[in-house]
Amino acid sequence: MNENEVSNFNSMRSEDSMRKGRRSSFFKRRSTFTADLSFMTDEILCEAEDKSSDQEVEHKLTQYIKELKREKEDWKKMYEKLKRDNRELKQKCSQLVDHSSSWDLLLPQDKRFLQERPDYVSVGRLVDRTAEAIAIRHNRTNATTDKLLHLTQDCQETISYVTATTILQIMSQFNELDVHCQDESN
Repeated sequence: MNENEVSNFNSMRSEDSMRKGRRSSFFKRRSTFTADLSFMTDEILCEAEDKSSDQEVEHKLTQYIKELKREKEDWKKMYEKLKRDNRELKQKCSQLVDHSSSWDLLLPQDKRFLQERPDYVSVGRLVDRTAEAIAIRHNRTNATTDKLLHLTQDCQETISYVTATTILQIMSQFNELDVHCQDESN
């Protein structure tokens, strides 16, 4: 190994050992001497570039903030417009639905019809009550009719029995009279 390779090996070995060590800056050795001035100039150039890039970023951020504010104002205007349009639509709807304004547009006979129209709820209740009363009377009438039919059948049977017995009695009396008349004629 030549001298160059040995120094490269040592530097690689020291980098590996630093990577494996703790990451906290408290445990790392800090050098008080600067080894390379070119490193410092590079660092200063980087800082200058960082400052210029920071200015660009700040400029872009201010533009973005202005754009957001403009967009916010646009949204406010749109919200107010939608709110106004909604309010106008509600007013138009209420005017269309309002009966007092449409009442004036009706013909006199239409107004009279609407004023004189019956209360359909009470009419419905009366119809229900009437239907119940009719059903009750129908049931009672059917029951009475059944009783009358039964009584009629009983009467017919009774009348038939009475008529038959009366006829038998009359016949027996007639036979007795006939027998009595024959006896007298003899």
